[in-house]
Amino acid sequence: MILFFYLKDEARYAEQIRIGTQSIYRAIQVGVVLIAFGIILGGIWADYSWGRFWGWDPKETWALISLLGYVAVLHGRLVGWIKNFQLAAASIVTFSLVMMSWYGVNFVLGAGLHSYGFGAGGVEYVTGFVVLHWLYVAYVSTVRYGRPKIQTSR
Repeated sequence: MILFFYLKDEARYAEQIRIGTQSIYRAIQVGVVLIAFGIILGGIWADYSWGRFWGWDPKETWALISLLGYVAVLHGRLVGWIKNFQLAAASIVTFSLVMMSWYGVNFVLGAGLHSYGFGAGGVEYVTGFVVLHWLYVAYVSTVRYGRPKIQTSR
């Protein structure tokens, strides 16, 4: 929705954009804590089950990639590199990392201790879902940055 507001009229929906990006930022903060907690607990469980905390299994690796992707977004926001529009776009792109961690490892890669249904349906649908979201981000970015800048006189 935030990207839609940018597409329609950024100035008119400024308050909704501000509130929405605050919500996105808080959700990513909570998500990072939960992903980190899950990776740590998964490592503890793996140590008891298999005798090793980390084995670079595809599921473990993609969980770490997801965590690092979200941490990079939070870091960029904290230091001022990522503004409201970039945060909204990055939240969509980084969710693709979570999709790969969950769906891609389980049903597409079919390798490692965490693959539960190699080749079991829906690859085209999930790929289409991710591609459509990335195209939407690209479209809104192109429209937003392609608009002429309005000069105000003082």
